[in-house]
Amino acid sequence: MKCCGVIHKNEEKFGVATAEEIVRARYSAYAKREVDFIIASTHPLNEGNFMADIEHWREKIRTNCYDNFELNQCEILNENYEGEGLDETAEVKFKASMVQVDSREKVSFIETSIFKRGGKHIRRGAWLYLSGVIERLHEARQVL
Repeated sequence: MKCCGVIHKNEEKFGVATAEEIVRARYSAYAKREVDFIIASTHPLNEGNFMADIEHWREKIRTNCYDNFELNQCEILNENYEGEGLDETAEVKFKASMVQVDSREKVSFIETSIFKRGGKHIRRGAWLYLSGVIERLHEARQVL
């Protein structure tokens, strides 16, 4: 609640958070099933995830919310900003680590996420998730 929870619940804090903080808040939102934050932090131009039918979108997220995993760590590997003002974009590369609940297998992946400002009237100009590319998927057969 001290870091990500504040961003989840306080639109003013959400609006001034860095792209890195939004990555962490989204990771935490999946772990805590904060479906509304996942939706709120997705850019309307995100073709792969954004849905006009919000109820259908909520249900889709709930179904895919990593319930079979313990989300343990989100490590920021690189952060880069380009452009200015509303045309500014951010690229955040991170490693997500989790443990499969039943088998206790460690799973991790690296993603490069692209963020774009939502505009001054959308979430107070917050960084919103535009797209992401999973660069490497690694499943370790190590049992904890």
